[in-house]
Amino acid sequence: MNSGYRMLSADDYCRTVKSYEWLQNPVINSGVWLSPHFWLNGFAMQFINNMLEAAAVVNIIYSTLCVIVFFRICEVTFSKTIAFWSTLIFAIFPFQVWLGISGLSESIFFFFALCGIYYFLQWKIHNHRTVLLVLSALSFALSNMFRYEGWLFTFTFMLLVFFELLKA
Repeated sequence: MNSGYRMLSADDYCRTVKSYEWLQNPVINSGVWLSPHFWLNGFAMQFINNMLEAAAVVNIIYSTLCVIVFFRICEVTFSKTIAFWSTLIFAIFPFQVWLGISGLSESIFFFFALCGIYYFLQWKIHNHRTVLLVLSALSFALSNMFRYEGWLFTFTFMLLVFFELLKA
């Protein structure tokens, strides 16, 4: 039966409502969830009157950006052909599609984490140019603002940089 309603999990529905509440009374802290996700969704809600559509638009934008960065990582690491097929699989993977239209923060987190990986690879390729390392560190720092798992990526990033500098 098609009711016209989009299926949501309790988590993304609560995050969307929390974003709407934040829009009504902007505060820095949003409780146990990291706040920047609510800021982005709330900002989108100022322009899109439907709160579910606003959250979906934010995730569609970041999910699309993820696909682009993922392609670039695969292209740098492997080849253009492998990048194409890998990105196609990534883009149509059911979990990725669902995250791309949900109200969760994963797409935004993935985008910044993938940017961190991309800039780290560029740093290694381009003879340790400082600006690329700074961009990588900033990307990982931004990922930490959306998911707590980002701290593991940041710790791993710091270890990789440390070992790379030891080799040099």
